Amino acid sequence: MLPFFFTDSLFMLIALWALYALGYFGIIRKMGVEQGFAFVPVAAEWRISKILFSSMRSFYQAALSAVVFLAASLYVGSHSYFSILFWLAGFLLYSIFLMRLNWRICKSFNMGVPFRILTVLFPIPCLLIMGFGKAHIQDRSGPQNRSLPIKRRGLPDHGSGIYRTDRSGRFPLDPGAHSQAPCRVLDQR
Repeated sequence: MLPFFFTDSLFMLIALWALYALGYFGIIRKMGVEQGFAFVPVAAEWRISKILFSSMRSFYQAALSAVVFLAASLYVGSHSYFSILFWLAGFLLYSIFLMRLNWRICKSFNMGVPFRILTVLFPIPCLLIMGFGKAHIQDRSGPQNRSLPIKRRGLPDHGSGIYRTDRSGRFPLDPGAHSQAPCRVLDQR
C-alpha cells in the first residue's frame, strides 16, 4: 500500500497493483477462498482479515477511519495544512492495519519473526514468496480457537488442584486430577 502513494507514473501504479494482486492471489488460493478477491487489493485485505482476525472490527475501523480522514482532506482543500494532516492520519491508520494484517498472514503461514518483520517493511516480495512458495497456511481459526495452554497468572496454587489447569487450559473437575505436577499430601499426625 505504501508504494502507491509515492509514485507519479501510471505505469508504476499498474505494476505495483499487479504485483500486489499476484501476491494476494497466491495467499488467497492457499487459504481456499474465492480468488476473484485478489484483483482488488482492498477486497483481498477484507477477505483475508475476515479469516485471520477474530473480529471484523479490525478491518472496518481502519478502512472507514481512513476513508473519513481522506474525505476530510478533500473537503478542506489541497492547499491547507489540515488537508495534509488528515491525509497523513488516514494513510497512517490504514498502514498500521496493513502491518498487522501482514504480520498475521506470516503467523498463519508459520513464518519466523525475521520474515514477519521483512513482510511488514517490504510486503510485495514477501507476499509473493508466501503465495507461490512452499509454505502452507497453518492456522485458519484465528486467535480465538488456539489449542495452546493458557497461563493463568496471579492465581495461587496451594496444591489442592483448585487453581491448577490441565494442559488444555481448563480447570480440572477432580482436585489434583489432570494436573501437570502431582499434589503433595500433607502428613497429618
